[in-house]
Amino acid sequence: MPRVTLTDRNLLKLAVPERGRVTYFDAGPPSSPHAAVAGFGLRVTANAARSWIFQYRVGRSKRRMTLGTYPALPLADARKEAKKLLARVELGEDPAAEHRSAQDAPTFDEIAREYLERHAKAKKRSWREDERILRVYVPRAWRTLKAADITRRQVRDLLEGIAGRAPVMANRVRACLSRVYSFALGRDEVPVNPVYGVERPTVEQARERSFTDAELRAIWRAIEEEDERTATIFKLALLLGARGGELRGMRRAELDLEAAVWTLPAERAKTKRSRRVPLSPPAVEVLRRLCNGASGEALFPGRISACRATLKDAQHRIATRAAVTGWRTHDLRAACATGLALLGYHSDVIAQVLGHIIPGTTAKHYIRTTREGEVRAALDAWARRLHAIVTGEGAAKVIPLRA
Repeated sequence: MPRVTLTDRNLLKLAVPERGRVTYFDAGPPSSPHAAVAGFGLRVTANAARSWIFQYRVGRSKRRMTLGTYPALPLADARKEAKKLLARVELGEDPAAEHRSAQDAPTFDEIAREYLERHAKAKKRSWREDERILRVYVPRAWRTLKAADITRRQVRDLLEGIAGRAPVMANRVRACLSRVYSFALGRDEVPVNPVYGVERPTVEQARERSFTDAELRAIWRAIEEEDERTATIFKLALLLGARGGELRGMRRAELDLEAAVWTLPAERAKTKRSRRVPLSPPAVEVLRRLCNGASGEALFPGRISACRATLKDAQHRIATRAAVTGWRTHDLRAACATGLALLGYHSDVIAQVLGHIIPGTTAKHYIRTTREGEVRAALDAWARRLHAIVTGEGAAKVIPLRA
């Protein structure tokens, strides 16, 4: 390959090959301002295209990098870049390999898709919410960016923008992004998690909505004006303190109404543990009435997402009809827990009613009993108390809850 003194004057005078390409390596005198940089040169092709290259060796292997095209990249800038690369090579680095690695690095869209497929869908029942957050709240421009190039500043700006219109959702987006990057970090696909160090944009307050007896009475009576299926879910949420998602997926095979037990399978339980839920007499009655009037295995057929939307509309109707606002369906579950606490039941029993896992090594590994007898007694007592509230009568016995 020819060696020439590369100057602004002679660059366009270099001979163009008849075919293929030729590289003119830098040979400027060391004492001049145009001191040569080892491995730096200009490649000229048969169609007169010119591009800067930097060539070096790692062991016996030759490496070559393209720095840019001439005249878009001037000689002085190209030579300066070549000097930086040469310094790195002398320190034992391999710039070309690092550049290829950066080019092959995954985009944000790629790590997000991998997170959903390999982690969220396999381990989270709520994976669809992660998918929705990534689709709706993450900027479209991020999808083609290298995941490693997204900065903490970009994350903070995104969250602050969301917080202006949806404060709590900004926290959910932050949590989702952190999970995506933690997953990618564990697979060595990114060097850092840019969400670390970015504070939650919104300070969330625990919900403190509680109901007076008069409000519970009004809500129950409003529930009874709904269709059988809808009313059953709301009543069971209040009678059993059950989770909405677990109720929506209830099937006939899970119920033994003679023994007054609902066996919730592990695959549908939030805790991923099967458990037996004792049914108080009012709960048995509302379920028997629903089973007698419905066909099919699923008591609440249809897509879970559609059922959730329908229940949200129903909750709004019930709240309007009862003239009791500022609550959501989950608060009925909390009302059950509060009622049990007021009746004097221990927190461990209430945790069993709610299907919570009692923390601690002893509880996790050694205590296998579910205290079903105590849970049944607690739910029966709550049913009597709720009956007294709804009817205004004494709570001496458990009878069907009908306003």
